[in-house]
Amino acid sequence: MAAMFGPRYARLFKSRWAALLWAAGILFTAWSFASEQPGADGDANAQAASDTQVAALVNAF
Repeated sequence: MAAMFGPRYARLFKSRWAALLWAAGILFTAWSFASEQPGADGDANAQAASDTQVAALVNAF
């Protein structure tokens, strides 16, 4: 089961360089997963949602 997740931790952390490379890989994976996709227009979508919500609130009252 441990082979599924890479090398054993005891063996990995005997070498500082191996541990640094492993940590860099984890950070890169997290960054690539959480980063915004190229060409995504998040601000325009957020503003459009806000305008729609404001219009719904104005019409509700």
